[in-house]
Amino acid sequence: MAPLLHQLSMPTVVDFYSALWPNFTPPLTFEQRIVIANDVVSVWGGVKNNKPETIKKYITVYSCSEADYPLAGVASYSKILGVINPDLYAIYDARVAVALNAIQYIYGVKKGLIFNYIPGRNKTTGNARDKKGFVYTSPFQKNDLKKLGWETIKRDDTYSVYLSLLKDVLSHFPDRKLYEFEMILFANAEKLALKAIAESTKK
Repeated sequence: MAPLLHQLSMPTVVDFYSALWPNFTPPLTFEQRIVIANDVVSVWGGVKNNKPETIKKYITVYSCSEADYPLAGVASYSKILGVINPDLYAIYDARVAVALNAIQYIYGVKKGLIFNYIPGRNKTTGNARDKKGFVYTSPFQKNDLKKLGWETIKRDDTYSVYLSLLKDVLSHFPDRKLYEFEMILFANAEKLALKAIAESTKK
């Protein structure tokens, strides 16, 4: 499945792997879980710089309900968690972070929450190599948002706060799925970034 994995939609990937991970007969070995996790992160998710031992850590540590969820590596491990247990977890990546902050700015939130950015490659939302895009533009850098009165989130609390937010939204739309909200944020990140930038020029 892996060679075609990058062509599949998120609902297809989530439905397949969330069913496969706990229910495969005979049960998946740890080595098979590593292969699946690597496929999800690197082939489907496009994050190709993880070492094998890092993927192992993501499976053994972060799949535990008592785990802490640091910002470092969140774009990778949240893909694994979001695919194998989509009722509890969702993906947090560079575009999602931008979308969350852009929405608040567009709607004039006075006491916003600053969702911590992570390195990305998108020229509109933020390219870490070129230092261009939304996250490198005033007033959307973290210090700029703090000056506007927004509240910071501790780096390693970012993912937990994000999940709490999505689950709160889900409580108002119980017929939807958690990952659908992440999909909306991801898909609209560029539009939201451009709209927020346009709004900032009016102030």
